[in-house]
Amino acid sequence: MDMMMMEQPTLFETAASERVVPALLSALDHAITVIATRHPHRPLLLLHAHREECIALALLVVERQCVEARDATLSEALFGMRRARQGEAGGELLTGGERTKSVLLHVFVAYASRKLESMCAPEIEEEGGAEAGGQGEE
Repeated sequence: MDMMMMEQPTLFETAASERVVPALLSALDHAITVIATRHPHRPLLLLHAHREECIALALLVVERQCVEARDATLSEALFGMRRARQGEAGGELLTGGERTKSVLLHVFVAYASRKLESMCAPEIEEEGGAEAGGQGEE
């Protein structure tokens, strides 16, 4: 195979890499919820109350290790992809500072997205219920 062909990820690899981590985060969230529900002890209830922060911390540790070891996030490493500087001839690997920024941005954006979604979900459901109820009365 051509060397250039091997460097470019396929559409399947790119799409799959975007879905791996969210699926793992959902599974971890579900596991924390089930464990805290079945064993209602104070530390587990505290863990459940702050599960989004705990998941972000776990993701930070895992992603940092993957970027340090393979120059790729967890999902990228699973499909053999690597991060490199954009626009560099030869695609030089990231420096230590760039790795740290990359991991923090990757984890923070995912955490902020989940946090905003969880904060807005009750309001959206409430508005949807009010609209459905209001439409039936007319």
